[in-house]
Amino acid sequence: MNTELFCRSKYKKSAKSGDDTFICIPDVVTGVFDGASDPFGTIIDGVPAGRLAASIVAQSCASLFLDPAARQMSAADVLGALSGALAEGLEKIKTAVRPSTTVALVLDNGDSLRLLLFGDTKIRVNGHFLLESNKSVDDVSTTARVMIFNLLSSRIKDLDKLEELTRRVIFVGIQTAIDEQVLSQSEAETIIKDTISETGFEGNSQAIHHFLLGGIKLQQEFANSRSHPLGFGSLNGCSPLVKDVIDETFKKSEITSLEIFTDGYFSIPDGTTLACWEQEHARIEEIDFHKVKDFSTVKGSSSTEFSDDRTVLIQRSASLSQKLK
Repeated sequence: MNTELFCRSKYKKSAKSGDDTFICIPDVVTGVFDGASDPFGTIIDGVPAGRLAASIVAQSCASLFLDPAARQMSAADVLGALSGALAEGLEKIKTAVRPSTTVALVLDNGDSLRLLLFGDTKIRVNGHFLLESNKSVDDVSTTARVMIFNLLSSRIKDLDKLEELTRRVIFVGIQTAIDEQVLSQSEAETIIKDTISETGFEGNSQAIHHFLLGGIKLQQEFANSRSHPLGFGSLNGCSPLVKDVIDETFKKSEITSLEIFTDGYFSIPDGTTLACWEQEHARIEEIDFHKVKDFSTVKGSSSTEFSDDRTVLIQRSASLSQKLK
């Protein structure tokens, strides 16, 4: 398989690193890891908390899967081993958040490839078959963020300031926005009520109300929770929520291309080349720069930042790569 890789920080005009990282060991393991952006902006030994988690797990994969037997381990055992390695790496670090990361792996098992995903990093097989797992907590945050952005847009004409304030509201919470008189009590109540209705969480309205008042900074409380309605799987050094893992195996003879990509890409191109991915990203930036329309998400772009870091790692069979030249 021929490999093509692109990894781009969300910061447009600085050398600051993002939270994505990757590994590629031919005939062993390929992986992409998207560290969770820390709402507090925590930096640990000069490294963003999310990137630190992603790097620790990537390094652990590089050593673990050199043993062919490890590539045959159950998903629960794989995630347990990686979570344990992350916990050990974070043992001496005191932070306000628990650094976490997604995991998307391609494990080489001779005549087959095993695809293992945990979190919202995705893999597309042969240009059409998509493996993905989405988080309902992101649906709630995104729905509320779009409402907040549209409401504040009538008051704030500087689009960078509008994006900055909207991010702050959704990250630190609507209660803070009320206290700081960014939103009135009635506006806040309407946003929360409409978000609950649009996302179908009427049966868990109290939990959603609590989350939106507190903001994304509370999200770590739901990681690997088996009981919370917004619970989601996350590799954060605690016992992983294995029900959220995707574990599929394909014969090598059946695969012409694999594309592993993080959520900094908001749409999937028809083609399987890096040029196709970047052209599609540019198209979305043109038609939904603020990510409040068809490609809405928890953050929009600004003059200094893209909505998120983005990484795509593409592997193609030699025959397909030759045809694409």
